[in-house]
Amino acid sequence: MVPHSCGVSEEKSPTLSVMAPLRALLLKEMTSLPEDSKVVKDMKNEIKKNLSTRYVNQTAMLHAASAVDPRFKALPFLGEEEREHTFSRLQAEAVGGMEEEASNQDEVDEMEEEEENNPPAPNPKQSSALESLLGEAYIPREERGHAKKTLAEVAEDEIKRYRAMRPAGLQDNPLVWWRENENEYPRLACMAKRNLCVPGTSVASERVFSTAGVGMGTEFGTF
Repeated sequence: MVPHSCGVSEEKSPTLSVMAPLRALLLKEMTSLPEDSKVVKDMKNEIKKNLSTRYVNQTAMLHAASAVDPRFKALPFLGEEEREHTFSRLQAEAVGGMEEEASNQDEVDEMEEEEENNPPAPNPKQSSALESLLGEAYIPREERGHAKKTLAEVAEDEIKRYRAMRPAGLQDNPLVWWRENENEYPRLACMAKRNLCVPGTSVASERVFSTAGVGMGTEFGTF
């Protein structure tokens, strides 16, 4: 258990995103092996049993946090179905955010229009003979074949590009990564800020997970 404790203690700001992969790793390592003694098997089984009851009601939140962490976005600790389900939830959340943003913008625009004293609209420009003849048939080249994407398609495209890129290194800071890539993935960046701002511990990690902390005894033994 010490290597896992040290791994967390080395994080300058351990976020919620590390919880799901760490929990999956611990559950895997607590599986009894044929060569284990009875004492070791019993200990592993008790730890695994206890750990299996942890974070059960927060599974979706933990998976979402790991998905928006560029280090763990491949979600290798999940099955294919659960991985796709996690990103489907993120897509739905992104669409909801865009719809809310669009609604708020519409309200702002309406308020600005009411406050402005617009001058009378100029008389419509007279159509030329050529416009009358070919107006409906003429489509600018840059507009051909480029139908406006729906909000769902915009979100899906962003998530596909994010998933296709190479994962960040384990030593990289996910918050710094998102600051540098926010313009490339604006919707996911918003969700990353909400999820990654949650610390992975309720106290300073070095107090609990450091080598000194491991030997502190009962004071932190109930963490």
